[in-house]
Parts: sequence; C-alpha cells; structure tokens
Amino acid sequence: MRVGKLLLATILASTMLSPLTYAQQSAAAAPKPAATAQQPLAAVLPADELALFKKAAGQIRRNNAPLRAQVRKLRQELSAIVTADKFDKNAFIAKTGEIQKISAQMYNNWVSGTAAFLAKLTPAERQALQASKARIR
Repeated sequence: MRVGKLLLATILASTMLSPLTYAQQSAAAAPKPAATAQQPLAAVLPADELALFKKAAGQIRRNNAPLRAQVRKLRQELSAIVTADKFDKNAFIAKTGEIQKISAQMYNNWVSGTAAFLAKLTPAERQALQASKARIR
C-alpha cells in the first residue's frame, strides 16, 4: 500500500510540475528580438555628426532646464491642490493648463533643435538614422 501511495504521489507531482518545466524550457528557447531594436546613434552617425548631435542635445537641455524647474514647481502646487481638504476644480484646471503650456514650450524647443540638427545631415545620414530606429533624444 505504501508503494502505491508513493507511486501516486510521484505521478501527481510530475504531472503538476511538467507544465512549469515546459514553460521554462520554452522561454529559454524563444528567439531573441529581431534586429528591429534601436541602435545607438554612435552606430549610425559618423563621429563629427555625433558631436553635432551631442551639442544640439545639450543646447536643448539647457534651453529646457528653467522650464523643467517651472514644471516641477507647478506639479508641487498641483499636488497641493489635489490633496487639499476642499478640492478646487478651477484651480486644478488652471494649474494643469499652466503645466501644459510650459510642456508645449519644451516640446517646441526639442522640435526646433532636432530640426536644426537634422538639417545639417546629408540625405543618406538622415535615411540611415531613420532606418536604425535610433531615438533622437
């Protein structure tokens, strides 16, 4: 009788664990992502264009730094509005509008800076950059 219970327990355990083992083996054998992953800019752009990009990105960050500080301050103010004992709907709407306006300025700075950088590249470099799926940020 003991042997029968032991055999039954072994069969149940192996039956219950086999899907887990299969799932682990399947995950390990799964193909790696295709070559659609983003490539670093350094793999796509020549060194001089990469330097131009870094200069443009730095200028965009510098232009947006005071705006980011304003957004941080406004978000703290928004948090105070949201967590106040009495919720002020109009203040909430006004504060989120201010945040949106500054965020739009930051985006416009990014668009202008990126456009200026892309204008300095050759058509072949812009095509290679687009094909690489590299993020211009």
